Amino acid sequence: MPALIAGCLNNNVTVTTTVTDSGGDTSTATDSSGDASSSESGTEGSTTEGSTTAVSTTDAESTGDTTDSAGDSSDGTTTTGDTSTTGGDGTTDSPGEELPVCGDGVVAGAEECDDGNVFDGDGCSALCVAEPIKYAVISSHPGGSVAFSVFNLLANWLETKVTRPSLGVSKLYPAVSDRHVYVLADVGNEIHRYDMYSGEWQAWALAPAVTENTAGYLQWVGDGLCMGYWTVDFVHCHDGESWRTIDLTINPGLVSTWDPVENQLYVKTYKQFGFQVVDLDTDQIVRTILDASVTTELSFGAYAQGVFYTADGTGIYRFHSENGAKLNTMIPVVGTKHTGDFHPTNGKLYVVTDNGANVQSLIEYDPLTGAPTTLPKTFTFSSTTASLNLRFQRSAKKK
Repeated sequence: MPALIAGCLNNNVTVTTTVTDSGGDTSTATDSSGDASSSESGTEGSTTEGSTTAVSTTDAESTGDTTDSAGDSSDGTTTTGDTSTTGGDGTTDSPGEELPVCGDGVVAGAEECDDGNVFDGDGCSALCVAEPIKYAVISSHPGGSVAFSVFNLLANWLETKVTRPSLGVSKLYPAVSDRHVYVLADVGNEIHRYDMYSGEWQAWALAPAVTENTAGYLQWVGDGLCMGYWTVDFVHCHDGESWRTIDLTINPGLVSTWDPVENQLYVKTYKQFGFQVVDLDTDQIVRTILDASVTTELSFGAYAQGVFYTADGTGIYRFHSENGAKLNTMIPVVGTKHTGDFHPTNGKLYVVTDNGANVQSLIEYDPLTGAPTTLPKTFTFSSTTASLNLRFQRSAKKK
């Protein structure tokens, strides 16, 4: 079992990281930078004899081989269209590989998406090109909610309130993929999904047999879902075929967020500034960031470009995803209900925050400039709502 070593940063942030080298040996490292500044991109890792600094790099290293668009390794040559091979006598053989067909439901070749039809305006165009992000979903505190709201971003956040048909209350915050909203039904312990383009419902999968708590989250992770309950130290993840369980070493909160580049799940800690990072390719914990305790548990967790955003009742903060350096965004907040998510294509954080009298403001935050802008759009949610959750539709483009 990998050992976990905890250390204290200058800004009182504890970072615990598990590292496995190429030979399979496991070591641990504690980041002690503690710099209060935050970078939007990861820093390159460095290794010294006897110690390892566990930070990641986004730079791709050359391996000598190349990979074609189908993901197969080649010997350095590049092919387009049908693959051909040259025999010893100089002749060329073509296996007659079929070209991708837009509308067959299979993403292949140069297709960015393929939703099984050739219609425009449903997230994937008639030419199998991903269309602009169209929808945002805002839901209220789980455990008693029977509805959520879908907002058309291309029509000035025009709201459609969706009530789930005869499924009982929602136990978890819903997940949002490129096309669907996923909810866990109280009736039958089954996950159903709502098509944001057609307005239709369908059953998706049975949830794990045991319901661990009264509230938690569903999180879309590219090819399936992860689901977790607050204060329960594990998550269930579904890869499109079956469920598996991943153990955590934190007391988790109400929300998680997903990094599609590294395929990592960020699980927020309960009543504490912090998170735990799980590699969904290996189901291993790769990093834990712990900071000060908070009095209000909010469903605010958003990740982008090496930074994790979260909030308490007093403000919205950003944490460097590897060393835990903390910075107050200075996004103006009034009440105690805040939620937010990153727009998948423009790279900006959108925050819905309470400004009193059951009215919530919409704020756009640019991480590059650090400047928040209050947009001319407000929402009205009941004061009895303990917390809100905002999730954007994911781009239909494959990883």
